[in-house]
Amino acid sequence: MISVRGSVFISLVVLTVTLTSTAQVATGFPAFGSFQRLTGPDVVNLGNLNLHVTIPVVHKAGVGMPFDYSLQYDNSIWSPVTQTVNGVTTTSWQFTNGWSAVDASVFGSMKYFVFAGIPGFAQCPQTTAWYTDPSGTVHPFPGTTISTESSCGPLQKTVTAADGSGYVLTLQGTDVSGETLPPKFISMLDKSGNSIVPPYPPSITDPNGNSISEVTPSTGGFSFTDTLGANVLTVSIPGSNPVKYSYPGPGGAGALETVSVNYSTYTVATKFACSGISEYPATSQNLISSIQLPDGTQYTLKYEPTPLMANAVTGRLREIDLPTGGQITYSYSGGNKGINCSDGSTATLTRTEIPGGIWIYSHSPAPSGSAISHTNLVNADNNETDYTFSGIYETQRLLFHGNGTSKTLLRTVNTCYNNQSPPTSPSGNNSCPTAAVTPPITQKSVYMWMGAFGALPSNASSTTYDSVGDVTQVVDYDWWNGSAYPQLRRLDTPRGTWNGTQCVNPIGNNILDRVCYQNLFGTSALESSEVFVYYANGNLKSHSISPSANVGNPGNLTTSFTYNANGTV
Repeated sequence: MISVRGSVFISLVVLTVTLTSTAQVATGFPAFGSFQRLTGPDVVNLGNLNLHVTIPVVHKAGVGMPFDYSLQYDNSIWSPVTQTVNGVTTTSWQFTNGWSAVDASVFGSMKYFVFAGIPGFAQCPQTTAWYTDPSGTVHPFPGTTISTESSCGPLQKTVTAADGSGYVLTLQGTDVSGETLPPKFISMLDKSGNSIVPPYPPSITDPNGNSISEVTPSTGGFSFTDTLGANVLTVSIPGSNPVKYSYPGPGGAGALETVSVNYSTYTVATKFACSGISEYPATSQNLISSIQLPDGTQYTLKYEPTPLMANAVTGRLREIDLPTGGQITYSYSGGNKGINCSDGSTATLTRTEIPGGIWIYSHSPAPSGSAISHTNLVNADNNETDYTFSGIYETQRLLFHGNGTSKTLLRTVNTCYNNQSPPTSPSGNNSCPTAAVTPPITQKSVYMWMGAFGALPSNASSTTYDSVGDVTQVVDYDWWNGSAYPQLRRLDTPRGTWNGTQCVNPIGNNILDRVCYQNLFGTSALESSEVFVYYANGNLKSHSISPSANVGNPGNLTTSFTYNANGTV
């Protein structure tokens, strides 16, 4: 049977059994990451070589929120998990199906880890939660004590995502009479004030009350309704093969377009030969083998064979045959077949596009005691780019003409975070490429030299962020003039709503991402000012603009807005 529904994953941990997941590669699109998107459906995370594939199914405009459904895949499907049972500790590979479940592609999914203590005794369970958004990006919520036992703390607890993404989660404790149960999901808001409910029945509702939701029709399977209440996508009965995704086509009169997703049963196993990590034994898994589109063309998916095992695969993508007739293949080498073991060996991902060329990504992980890692990329034109990372954050980029021993450095780009000391001149010392970067990221400066660092004059830019990663200021600088970087332009964009004298944030309902005002400066003088006032649901109430005006006194060019109940102007 083919399982396509998402689920809430719970780990209940007691004293005699301890699970620890280590070295899990970040999937999706972590904030401030560095990514390369080429001509296919794939994106490579340059900081860890995670391969993310997006295959669109249907996109439809709506009221406030569009409905967007795509099949998502990440190739970082293996992580070592250490388990201690009655004092015996073992580490083995844990498999995660790289293809996201049906619900997760629209609403995301929740995962909980509950440390329960000793069953039968009074306990204060600690719950750690993770929300994986539809793109596959994981947002962690720190461990918190919630309980029905009054001695353990509150019945409900609201926590903010630890990655600065702005998600706010409210959970309710459910342990009773010494028995710890999974926490109860109460609510979750994103930084735009959208209410997201991943557990079944899932939904997402904007501050105007418009909802995208999942329903179960009497005919079986399940459907998605958009913000207009229309059936925008129907999925065939879970367990069917192929799984059919049907949506209204352009023909009208009930005409449907269908995307058929075919699954095949594979034997999944590993032979990574990492010291101290037990291999994943041969296990039957259902993986997508082809996706047929309404026009009769299709994607064909093939998976990497497991070395030295007949008819087994690792579950990582080896090939995508495109509907256009093109082909993309992937091979994994070094670092025990492209897996970064704890020995620090370099892992390599080779991407071959036909037609197109070959891209070779080699990632050297941070050695023990350091956060600095490196990725070397040789593109289809045989030009090399070397990247340095502190954690997931890019700190240096060296662009060459040619590669290997026959290369010429064309450009050096250094990135400093959180007001790290910048170079005082092009020939000054710059420690940013090897400096530790600690989130949250509040400021980022980028310095670019033509050629080697310090060889020629540079220019620079600086970006400031608020607590949820939105830009509040951007400054562009001219080339170094011998004593300073002259300012070319500065744009201030703090978040909130203008109350007549200052910005107020949040506006309400966890709405944190609205621009309060925009002040544009040239080399020094204010050139224009815009002020924004919002209703409590985040709808724009008024917009004022004036050239050469001080913030809060924007002149007389003002536009006001009124709305229907659903938020349309």
